[in-house]
Amino acid sequence: MTPYADLIVQKSDEKGIDFRLAVAISMCESNAGKRMPSRNSYNAWGIAVYKGQLSGANFKDWPHAIDWVTTYIKEKYYDQGLIDLKDIGARWAPPSVETGYSWTNCVEEFQSSII
Repeated sequence: MTPYADLIVQKSDEKGIDFRLAVAISMCESNAGKRMPSRNSYNAWGIAVYKGQLSGANFKDWPHAIDWVTTYIKEKYYDQGLIDLKDIGARWAPPSVETGYSWTNCVEEFQSSII
């Protein structure tokens, strides 16, 4: 995903979201695309990967995936007033709430390390 850093920032800026959130989620969900549901899914964010399943959403390429996920974060979270990571985590990864907000903690750690 490194070659797409500028695109992540651009798409995040267009949507009015924190670019660090998209990056941090990808780190927690797939180690920035290194462990995706399938090799060519371009799904670094765990989209539609449900507990106990190894499949998920597929995107045609990184630009498509980045545009889709930044739009998704804006529409499903920011536009609904969900900007606190605990609120986002409760919806994005509900089982993690039961483990002390493990998803939120992971995202927060990566997000805070991005300058």
